[in-house]
Amino acid sequence: MKTILVIDDDPDLRANLAWMLEKSGYAADEAADGTEAVAKIASKEFDVALIDMVLPGTDGLDLLRELKRAKPRVKAVMITAFATVESAVKAMKAGASDYISKPFTIEELLTLIRRIFEEIRFEKNMGALNMDNALTAIANPIRRRIILMLLDNPGARLMDICREIGIEEHTKVVFHLNMLIESGIVERNKRLYSLTHYGMKTIETLKDAERHLL
Repeated sequence: MKTILVIDDDPDLRANLAWMLEKSGYAADEAADGTEAVAKIASKEFDVALIDMVLPGTDGLDLLRELKRAKPRVKAVMITAFATVESAVKAMKAGASDYISKPFTIEELLTLIRRIFEEIRFEKNMGALNMDNALTAIANPIRRRIILMLLDNPGARLMDICREIGIEEHTKVVFHLNMLIESGIVERNKRLYSLTHYGMKTIETLKDAERHLL
């Protein structure tokens, strides 16, 4: 379950946000101030924290810094009523992933939350891959064509691969297939070639990277 901590001293706003997040499929918890937030962050695991910039007894940025020291993987979104370039820069330097300005619609917030969880998924995929091996494996255009061919045609024979990618020299194709096998992207079962789970993860991660860079 994707978990979110809502930290805001306005009880109505806090409860409404938590309710809407729960309704949208997230597990939401609430904290009214920095002290309560620190206690909950210490005792539970959260993916995302929504932090009001102005909190009783503490500054939202100070709480953000404390959060990132305790749980560096938690993504933080700052809620502010007075967004300026200066405040945004301070929030990013303190470790915030993004910020949202009051007043905002629930759809604006949900769009932001979805984007944050896309970042989380992308980072997890990146962490699971040996990107040096993956990038070396796909740098060659022939190997890229083989990967894409196997994505659409799992369990393909050598002759099928040669025909689909338009290369008649079987030895050349075998050479590149062996490179992909050594990288863990392709596996051979008897005479059939398929992408491994790692290979599928590599493609998924690269597609995520393409979306993030566009």
